[in-house]
Amino acid sequence: MIVSLVIFVMLTAFFVYHDRHVCVTEYEIPAPFAAKAVLISDLHNASYGRDNRKLCKRIEQLNPDMILMPGDLIDSRHTDYKKAREIVTDLCKIAPVFFSMGNHESRKSDLDEFLAFLKQENLHILRDEIHETDYCEILGLDDADFGSPDHSAIKREFLRNKLNSIPPKKKYRILLAHQPQFYDLYVKCDPDLIVSGHTHGGQIRLPFTKGLFAPGQGFFPYYDAGFFDDLKVPLIISRGLGPSRIPLRVFNDPEIVFVRFYKKD
Repeated sequence: MIVSLVIFVMLTAFFVYHDRHVCVTEYEIPAPFAAKAVLISDLHNASYGRDNRKLCKRIEQLNPDMILMPGDLIDSRHTDYKKAREIVTDLCKIAPVFFSMGNHESRKSDLDEFLAFLKQENLHILRDEIHETDYCEILGLDDADFGSPDHSAIKREFLRNKLNSIPPKKKYRILLAHQPQFYDLYVKCDPDLIVSGHTHGGQIRLPFTKGLFAPGQGFFPYYDAGFFDDLKVPLIISRGLGPSRIPLRVFNDPEIVFVRFYKKD
């Protein structure tokens, strides 16, 4: 009985640690400029410290030039707009923040009212729009679930139509697109880098394997997490920060992605 209790306590502590311990993953990418970017996704109204102070302090220490958020700031099942606005306010004090819509944002009937609040905090909300900086342009796409939450063919057609209307790029283009399994469509808008989330890293990551499951891809997804630098266009998929419908992570810590762009000779 005592042994069983000890094992239970140890396993509980192990799972809680992996569910709450935020790690920083760093990638270096050649570009026509030098800059630092932080990528965070799938916060889902999670909290790391009071008012997310621990999370914001960790990001501030990285001293980014920009913060990229490809969707799911909120959780549609238990939405806390106040908490979402608070972290956006704090992040915007660190660096310019660029936000695109995820599938959880697509489910909210009062989304426009919420976004109006966020714009007051100087958040750059990119809904099939491009923001041009001094050295690059950032394109944010509405998630495919705005087209249909259920039917893959309709989602693909929805994305295909909007991508056809994206103007040619003028500078190095970073694309924020929530669901990575539509990679083959995203490349049609000629990005130089794609950043995504949605997969939560496959939820459970066993040693020497990829993630176990991702929505929209099923078991053992190809696009699970990490830096896919061997593709036609490099792709970074964040493991995300918040919980999913399955409130458990195994060998799959919540993640801040730090991208260091270095200027090519």
